[in-house]
Amino acid sequence: MLYQQINRWGMPPTPLVPANIIEVIGDCSAPYSFRKTLGEEAKIRDLGKDLWNEIDIVSGNQISELITLLRTYKAQYQAKLIYSDLPDNLSLLNLPFSTRTWNTVFYNTDYFQANKSLTYDKAIKELPNFGIKSAIEFACVVESAVSTRQFLEFSTENDEQDESPYEGWEKIREFYKQISAWALGERHLSEFSELLPPPNNDWPEEIKLSWNQLSTLETRRLAGNLEKLYSVPFLVGQFLASIDQRFDQVIINRVFSLGRAMTLSEIGRSLGITRERVRQLEKQAVVLLERFHRDGMYSPVLRKAKEMRELLGSALPFESLKFKNVVDEFTVDFSSDARGKVFAQGLLPWLAGPYKIDSEWLLIDKYLPDKSIEELQENCDERGIVYFEVLREVLLEMEIKEEFHEQWIKRLQVFLKVDDGILFIRGNVLDKAETLIRYHDRPMTAEEIVDCIGRGSVRSVRQRMMNDERFWRINKNNEFVLAGTEGYDEYTSITGKIVEEIQLSGGSVLIEQLVAKLATKYSVKRNSIMIYVSTPMFAVDENGNVRLANIGETPIEIDDLSQTPSCYRTNDGCWCLRVKLDSNHLRGSGSALPNSFAKELGCNLGDRFNVETTFGRVMLSWPLKSSQGATIGSIKSVVESLHGNIGDYVFIIGSKPHVSFRLLTLSDLQNTASRICQLSLMLGAEYTNNEETATINIATALEVPISADNQLMLVDARDALNLRGEDDLARMIPEEFLSFDDYLKKIGDLP
Repeated sequence: MLYQQINRWGMPPTPLVPANIIEVIGDCSAPYSFRKTLGEEAKIRDLGKDLWNEIDIVSGNQISELITLLRTYKAQYQAKLIYSDLPDNLSLLNLPFSTRTWNTVFYNTDYFQANKSLTYDKAIKELPNFGIKSAIEFACVVESAVSTRQFLEFSTENDEQDESPYEGWEKIREFYKQISAWALGERHLSEFSELLPPPNNDWPEEIKLSWNQLSTLETRRLAGNLEKLYSVPFLVGQFLASIDQRFDQVIINRVFSLGRAMTLSEIGRSLGITRERVRQLEKQAVVLLERFHRDGMYSPVLRKAKEMRELLGSALPFESLKFKNVVDEFTVDFSSDARGKVFAQGLLPWLAGPYKIDSEWLLIDKYLPDKSIEELQENCDERGIVYFEVLREVLLEMEIKEEFHEQWIKRLQVFLKVDDGILFIRGNVLDKAETLIRYHDRPMTAEEIVDCIGRGSVRSVRQRMMNDERFWRINKNNEFVLAGTEGYDEYTSITGKIVEEIQLSGGSVLIEQLVAKLATKYSVKRNSIMIYVSTPMFAVDENGNVRLANIGETPIEIDDLSQTPSCYRTNDGCWCLRVKLDSNHLRGSGSALPNSFAKELGCNLGDRFNVETTFGRVMLSWPLKSSQGATIGSIKSVVESLHGNIGDYVFIIGSKPHVSFRLLTLSDLQNTASRICQLSLMLGAEYTNNEETATINIATALEVPISADNQLMLVDARDALNLRGEDDLARMIPEEFLSFDDYLKKIGDLP
């Protein structure tokens, strides 16, 4: 800052009362607190720029007393000018006003530029929040700035013709900055001759000799105390001295915050100001911090931040000691002054990154994990392998330090370390199992697969692989290969043994014989055999003979969609299914689908296929040998993308061949205006707090007639829900909308 000698109002050398007011009421007695310090004869004129020869500190109470006194004399000086014809090179935004005054200046710069002179009366009337205190402070700080500038003006013979005195000062200041930059090691040049113009040939020899001696001086010797003056602690201290201390807490706890920032309300309570005022301070704080990028005097601070970035890289674990050690090392030169050191420990990482915490990692870019995955995927070979050397090069290119590479790969959760590199392994457990078996090119057990993946239940994975057509179980040891792998045959399950017995018996076998033989030979429970015989894969005639069924032969009861619980019409004519999320969905397990809804999605008996959604592929299947019916594969990626939690609801929406998803959170339900609006949400409608709109949504979802009579629609909706067996939802319709039959039932239930 140019006017380093100027301090905030109420601190030396800024006067407490401007000269133009002293000119009018200077002979009036000073406030009591100042008379107590300066003597009973003290006048207002004694509170000008010479005050600081007699006093070192002015308290807030003294300022308040002074303002109260000056307010009583306002009529005598209100027509006086606050300033007149300010120098064009004086930037008001760089002056050390208090927050309230600075805000007015900041938001009204055009006003000050347009008014080359300004009176107290005009300022107080036309500027928001200016008031007497801000007007007096403004006048004092500007007066101090102008007088300081005049004090620093100088001229030389060489400058008088070509440059103004102010430009001469700027040249000397730039000269000092360049010397200090060399002294701090920011320039690679070491001799002063780099800074001097060449000697004049017309000079006398002794002058040339002195000039040559001067040019060989080492810049560090020439710089002297400038090295300390332009050090990082000095520059941070200068910045802090130029801002109101209230900015400290806002900057440290909001702008510099690595993890959870304090809320505006929390900071407001601690400072005794409103939430909106804190928001304004935060916005202004970011503008103030831009000085470190904009003003060349702060280049040593930026250089320090750049060194920190080179040491830390673009990502590192927050719990690692490296971050703390580097920050401590880079602020070791700060004194025990807590304000400067604490501020610098937030400032340097902010300038270096800014770094923010994301999933226990310090990142300069929250999208860095996704960018890493994309970059590594592009470097996979045909087997999905990224070789170690390639991995190292890619991560170093992304500025991730080598010491954190292994931890970073674990954080990405889509790569598995193998012998020659890392294996790209993404999707649900079965997708990962498929990738692992293909990579190892040998049979693997569920135990081996779970051990590689590092998560999941062995029993669950084994069962799912046995029911998944991508895999063959090849022996009693439950080893699996990919279906169709040459040299292997599938070890059949109970279903396979039933098929074998049917074929051995010429196409059909008595069910009693079948059950008895399999139960005895393979120690299989009789009930288990009967469950598999009842699947759509087999048919049983009236004589009790079991044979393989033709596709579609075995009758399967499929409810009408309009009678299927949790299935509803959407406003655009599609069908949707409400699914309540539990731990299985979050873990990645598949789940059952109503057969009627599966058919609506295009999945029929014996089908197995993937459907494309906005969240990736989702598998639909209806195995012939399943007694469970249709299923939908893992929707974990859907839940994660929608940020769903246990207890929330996901609506599966679609008509073949399109499928989409929508999330209904518990908080959405709790924030609705009424139970009618809640019911509308539970039936798959969009959020609304309008009961009339909600009623139409309910009627549409349940396919009841839409009419102008809302009560009639709700009565019909209640009946429709009861017919579906959804009594809990039916009870969400208030009793005032009960049908006549409902009333009769209630009367019949009375004792």
